[in-house]
Amino acid sequence: MRIGIDARPLADRFPGIGRYLAGLIPALMAADPALQLTLFIDPAARGGRLDPVSLAGERGELVPLADPIFSPHGQWHAARVIDRYRLDLLHAPYFLLPLGLRTPFVVTIHDLIPLSHPEVLPGRLARLLYPFALALAVRTARLVLADSQWVATDLAQRGLVAPERVVVVPAAADALPPPSGLPLPPEWPRPPYLLSVAADKPLKNLPFLVRAYAASGVTLPLVLAGPPDPRHLATVATIRALGLEGRVVRLGAVPEAHLGDLYRGALAFLFPSLAEGFGLPPLEAMQAGVPVVASTATSLPEVLGDAALLVPPNDEAGWARALRRVVEDGALRATLAAAGRERARRFSWQRSAEAVLAAYRRALGQSTPSTVR
Repeated sequence: MRIGIDARPLADRFPGIGRYLAGLIPALMAADPALQLTLFIDPAARGGRLDPVSLAGERGELVPLADPIFSPHGQWHAARVIDRYRLDLLHAPYFLLPLGLRTPFVVTIHDLIPLSHPEVLPGRLARLLYPFALALAVRTARLVLADSQWVATDLAQRGLVAPERVVVVPAAADALPPPSGLPLPPEWPRPPYLLSVAADKPLKNLPFLVRAYAASGVTLPLVLAGPPDPRHLATVATIRALGLEGRVVRLGAVPEAHLGDLYRGALAFLFPSLAEGFGLPPLEAMQAGVPVVASTATSLPEVLGDAALLVPPNDEAGWARALRRVVEDGALRATLAAAGRERARRFSWQRSAEAVLAAYRRALGQSTPSTVR
């Protein structure tokens, strides 16, 4: 098969989709040694955190494609470039497609959050155009890949695509970096601490978490790691209003080299998100053997199962109780840590790649080899 991937989201602007591609691309090449893979990349991404050169290895073909994803003219030109390569199939990992594309394609839909929470989109025009761009993507794709059954069900219930045209392909947690051996940055509290890793955006529900932490009476520090968003200041305002400047530590974005150290130092991982298409951070914590407390919203119960304490994301008293339990009960932490490790083992990029390859063959009308499971 000659497969192309629109790999322009291998950039910091697309942190979630970038990690998805970084996990999937090498796994695809490992799963099918005969696969011919062409990656259309933003040349500015070379040498970055998600370097397409290292992901492609010796077998992947790299095609520079500087056309911006959010530009109609750029997307029109991108389609002309992609079509010249006469691929069997293109994999689009984002709902915004090259315009007028003639190459058959499959598309991955990671979530439909902008339909239920349009405030996540930057401006009125984006909110008006999103439903049309999404519908165009899913209705013209050969197949639609969804990160979770929750996303697949949401697509079907909204009448966007017939259920038989959706393939659920769960993501996986990347292997965490080994202990770095580097001195911890001076602004980090020393273990143990409670940890949440999420961009500081409203749907991540961090002001709520700060309030629940204050109500719990827990004295361990609460560490919030993830890129800040200057448009949203509610978390900072909540910390100040509750007088928690000395107990709630905001680290911002954490370098990859320190990410494993950060997780392993946590007594428990907290994820009160209001909406997720999958939910990688709590799965990363489980992989590291860290007990998880997460919300019951959207895909999280499906991904985490009974290996986490699940609490509704609007139940402040319930979250306060859960924090006290996980801090005070060592036996509970041990049970959650063991269950979390076992749960995380169910997800791997190898399994994801095998499912994606099967979807490619199905989209092309080919039979699926028996080795794909």
